[in-house]
Amino acid sequence: LLDYPVAPRKVRLAAIGLFLGLIGGGATAFFLDRRNGIIYNFLELQTYLDSPLIEKLVLKEIDSLTETINWLCKGPLAIKKGEKLALFPAGDFNKNDINQIYNMISSNFTETEVLITKDLIEAQKCRKMIGLVSLGLTTRQELIQIKNRLSHQESPGIGWILIKGSYS
Repeated sequence: LLDYPVAPRKVRLAAIGLFLGLIGGGATAFFLDRRNGIIYNFLELQTYLDSPLIEKLVLKEIDSLTETINWLCKGPLAIKKGEKLALFPAGDFNKNDINQIYNMISSNFTETEVLITKDLIEAQKCRKMIGLVSLGLTTRQELIQIKNRLSHQESPGIGWILIKGSYS
């Protein structure tokens, strides 16, 4: 037996508990993030896109958004009268965000049909197909599935637009 009392070192135990808790919590969060398949990183998103990223749109910046969409409709999205343009969202987008983009693009095409669909077979009937992706909404599995479906078919011009919407 010792001649003096022995007590637990509270500060040391608290520090060890905090350290282990942070490491364990971080590892759990990383594991769950990878497991749910949602893409949060722009560089990772680019590895899944076969076609070019045409533009990044920030829905909260209305002035620059309008200008950018007008530019897109005269450039990469330009199609002739009577042709169709398909927008297909890859991710669980807010309906208001999709409608905002649809309305702005449609207003630039008076004699052209703009279609929003998740059905790639229907989208491939259009002259051009544009995919809509978003960090935090689009999953790896969706992009892999789209890539596989498009690789088996001859598809019209396709590109991607990265959306930063009301959810972020």
